[in-house]
Amino acid sequence: MTRKTPQQKKRESYLKDRVNVYGENSKASRKAIPKRKRISSRKVRRKTSFLRTATGPRDLDTERDVGERVSERADRGWWQKSPDRPLGEVLAQKFTRRARLGIISKKTAKEKTKKLPRVPR
Repeated sequence: MTRKTPQQKKRESYLKDRVNVYGENSKASRKAIPKRKRISSRKVRRKTSFLRTATGPRDLDTERDVGERVSERADRGWWQKSPDRPLGEVLAQKFTRRARLGIISKKTAKEKTKKLPRVPR
Protein backbone atom coordinates (compact mmCIF):
# COMPACT_ATOMS: atom_id res chain seq x y z
CA MET A 1 0.00 0.00 0.00
CA THR A 2 1.45 3.35 -1.03
CA ARG A 3 1.40 6.44 1.13
CA LYS A 4 -1.06 9.16 0.27
CA THR A 5 0.07 12.69 -0.31
CA PRO A 6 -1.61 15.50 1.62
CA GLN A 7 -3.34 16.57 -1.60
CA GLN A 8 -4.81 13.09 -2.07
CA LYS A 9 -5.99 13.05 1.54
CA LYS A 10 -7.66 16.44 1.13
CA ARG A 11 -9.38 15.35 -2.09
CA GLU A 12 -10.72 12.18 -0.46
CA SER A 13 -11.87 14.21 2.51
CA TYR A 14 -13.97 16.48 0.27
CA LEU A 15 -15.52 13.46 -1.43
CA LYS A 16 -16.06 11.10 1.51
CA ASP A 17 -16.62 13.27 4.59
CA ARG A 18 -20.24 14.07 5.27
CA VAL A 19 -21.78 17.18 6.83
CA ASN A 20 -25.08 17.48 8.67
CA VAL A 21 -27.10 20.10 6.79
CA TYR A 22 -30.44 19.44 8.44
CA GLY A 23 -30.18 22.63 10.46
CA GLU A 24 -29.66 21.25 13.93
CA ASN A 25 -26.62 20.66 16.07
CA SER A 26 -24.76 17.62 14.69
CA LYS A 27 -24.70 16.03 18.15
CA ALA A 28 -28.48 16.34 18.45
CA SER A 29 -28.91 13.56 15.89
CA ARG A 30 -27.67 11.01 18.43
CA LYS A 31 -30.79 11.60 20.48
CA ALA A 32 -33.22 12.71 17.79
CA ILE A 33 -32.95 9.66 15.51
CA PRO A 34 -33.77 7.07 18.21
CA LYS A 35 -36.54 9.33 19.52
CA ARG A 36 -38.17 9.62 16.11
CA LYS A 37 -37.95 5.84 15.64
CA ARG A 38 -39.62 5.31 19.04
CA ILE A 39 -42.44 7.70 18.14
CA SER A 40 -43.01 5.96 14.80
CA SER A 41 -43.08 2.51 16.40
CA ARG A 42 -45.44 3.74 19.10
CA LYS A 43 -47.88 4.91 16.40
CA VAL A 44 -47.91 1.43 14.88
CA ARG A 45 -48.47 -0.21 18.27
CA ARG A 46 -51.38 2.09 19.00
CA LYS A 47 -53.00 1.34 15.65
CA THR A 48 -52.87 -2.40 16.31
CA SER A 49 -53.57 -2.33 20.05
CA PHE A 50 -57.19 -3.42 19.63
CA LEU A 51 -55.94 -6.88 18.55
CA ARG A 52 -54.79 -7.66 22.09
CA THR A 53 -58.36 -7.57 23.32
CA ALA A 54 -59.71 -9.70 20.45
CA THR A 55 -61.13 -13.08 21.44
CA GLY A 56 -62.80 -15.86 19.57
CA PRO A 57 -62.12 -17.17 16.05
CA ARG A 58 -59.89 -15.29 13.67
CA ASP A 59 -61.61 -13.03 11.18
CA LEU A 60 -59.89 -12.64 7.81
CA ASP A 61 -61.49 -9.25 7.15
CA THR A 62 -60.13 -7.88 10.41
CA GLU A 63 -56.66 -9.24 9.67
CA ARG A 64 -56.67 -7.59 6.25
CA ASP A 65 -57.83 -4.33 7.79
CA VAL A 66 -54.98 -4.43 10.30
CA GLY A 67 -52.45 -5.15 7.56
CA GLU A 68 -53.67 -2.16 5.58
CA ARG A 69 -53.55 0.07 8.64
CA VAL A 70 -49.99 -0.87 9.47
CA SER A 71 -48.67 -0.79 5.92
CA GLU A 72 -49.91 2.71 5.14
CA ARG A 73 -46.97 5.08 5.07
CA ALA A 74 -48.78 7.75 7.05
CA ASP A 75 -49.32 5.26 9.86
CA ARG A 76 -45.67 4.27 9.93
CA GLY A 77 -44.71 7.77 10.92
CA TRP A 78 -44.06 11.11 9.35
CA TRP A 79 -40.33 11.12 9.91
CA GLN A 80 -37.65 9.66 7.69
CA LYS A 81 -33.89 9.72 8.11
CA SER A 82 -32.07 11.89 5.58
CA PRO A 83 -28.43 11.36 4.65
CA ASP A 84 -25.75 13.96 5.28
CA ARG A 85 -24.22 15.68 2.25
CA PRO A 86 -20.59 15.48 1.03
CA LEU A 87 -18.28 18.18 2.37
CA GLY A 88 -17.19 19.33 -1.11
CA GLU A 89 -20.79 19.86 -2.19
CA VAL A 90 -21.59 21.86 0.95
CA LEU A 91 -18.53 24.08 0.53
CA ALA A 92 -19.34 24.79 -3.13
CA GLN A 93 -22.84 25.87 -2.12
CA LYS A 94 -21.41 28.02 0.68
CA PHE A 95 -19.05 29.86 -1.71
CA THR A 96 -21.90 30.49 -4.16
CA ARG A 97 -24.07 31.90 -1.39
CA ARG A 98 -21.30 34.18 -0.12
CA ALA A 99 -20.76 35.55 -3.64
CA ARG A 100 -24.48 36.16 -4.09
CA LEU A 101 -24.63 38.09 -0.81
CA GLY A 102 -21.54 40.12 -1.69
CA ILE A 103 -19.39 38.75 1.13
CA ILE A 104 -16.75 37.61 -1.36
CA SER A 105 -16.31 38.44 -5.02
CA LYS A 106 -17.80 36.18 -7.66
CA LYS A 107 -14.32 35.62 -9.07
CA THR A 108 -13.04 34.37 -5.71
CA ALA A 109 -16.03 32.09 -5.33
CA LYS A 110 -15.43 30.60 -8.79
CA GLU A 111 -11.76 30.00 -8.05
CA LYS A 112 -12.51 28.32 -4.74
CA THR A 113 -15.26 26.19 -6.24
CA LYS A 114 -13.00 25.15 -9.12
CA LYS A 115 -10.44 23.78 -6.65
CA LEU A 116 -13.02 21.47 -5.08
CA PRO A 117 -13.29 17.96 -6.56
CA ARG A 118 -16.51 17.10 -8.32
CA VAL A 119 -18.78 14.77 -6.40
CA PRO A 120 -19.77 11.79 -8.59
CA ARG A 121 -23.53 11.21 -8.66
